Amino acid sequence: MSEGSNSGGSLEEIVNKGAHHVVKHFKGKRDGPFSDRVKMLEQFHSPNYHLPAVFTQHAEDVVMGRGEKIGAYNAAVTKLYSLAGKDLDVLDDMGKLEELAETYVDTFLQYVFGKEDWDSKMKTIQAEGLSKEDIRKLKGNLFLSYQKGDNLINPLDKNILKQMKGKTRVEIRGLLSNIAERTQTNYINHLGYEATEGLIKDTDLFDLAKYMKEKAKDKGFEHPDHPLTRDYRELVGDLSILTAGGDMAKRGYRPLSDKAHGSNGAHPTPAGAGHH
Repeated sequence: MSEGSNSGGSLEEIVNKGAHHVVKHFKGKRDGPFSDRVKMLEQFHSPNYHLPAVFTQHAEDVVMGRGEKIGAYNAAVTKLYSLAGKDLDVLDDMGKLEELAETYVDTFLQYVFGKEDWDSKMKTIQAEGLSKEDIRKLKGNLFLSYQKGDNLINPLDKNILKQMKGKTRVEIRGLLSNIAERTQTNYINHLGYEATEGLIKDTDLFDLAKYMKEKAKDKGFEHPDHPLTRDYRELVGDLSILTAGGDMAKRGYRPLSDKAHGSNGAHPTPAGAGHH
């Protein structure tokens, strides 16, 4: 399973160090020749390394906490219970709701940056003489920068705070749970994007088209459209799914014809066929 890298040891060793080390490892491979970069893309999606699970569990730790390390959601719930003593107590004070949202965002950023680094950044921010409102705006923008997707969330956004205003403690906790779920999904997307973005570029189309056609053929698949007529991002998605052992039929692929497969008889069942 182990595959060497130019620095930092094998991918197994890097994965065992944690999600941020994985992202750094892949980001450092964006400038090599196509043959190296496409192998990195395949390595990323290989089921041998469980990288989706690594990123998912890291995001769970950041949002929900693990062991003695408090996650953003846990910290916010603790703060909520200090602001409202009973489940049916109502929070109307926008200042208190801002404190609640800021607790969530602070804990997330502290986890992502590391406590020492985040504390240092906060000292720099405070030295700039920013108002509380501007500091919260900065924190919200930072928080958003660690998300990727179509359903981004910023707990410090005025519209989110208005949704909480006038709600009971039990209702606000439900809203925090929804925020946590969205944060987790978006942060997982961010980690995957940061690791793989730029590994394959639009200028790689000719090399990628040839590579994908050969890879698909080796696995017993063909696409009705010539790969050179397709967008390189589609081909990247195809290769990712093929490497992960996913359902290529959903990508528009079909089993190779006997003629294309170079056989007059039956050919092996394509890898991934029937997977859902």
